[in-house]
Amino acid sequence: MRRMLLLIVFILGLLPILTACQSAAASVNQPTVDQNTYARQWLDAANKKDVKVTKVVAGNPKNHKADALYCVETDGTTPDGQPYLVAIWRTGGTWTGAEMADGEYEWDLNGCPRD
Repeated sequence: MRRMLLLIVFILGLLPILTACQSAAASVNQPTVDQNTYARQWLDAANKKDVKVTKVVAGNPKNHKADALYCVETDGTTPDGQPYLVAIWRTGGTWTGAEMADGEYEWDLNGCPRD
């Protein structure tokens, strides 16, 4: 009975260590994507495969409560003739993006430099 109890305590002591090792291994095996790669992936997913990225600049991530935010300028245009602009941001290891529907106003709002 005593050996059984010691074995159970030993196994319970190993569980947190094994879980930590598994989490560390999972984070090491996840591929890291930079802002330029994600910008291209986002445009492809938005059916903008023919649009080229012309500029990617860092902005202020506070608006999206993110770790990093980038403004993406492309050679595409919106239906009203304005430049096609996209904001992409990273929270932890997760990237998200959205078209800047308000164009240069939203570019400025995100804290991205124009030059």
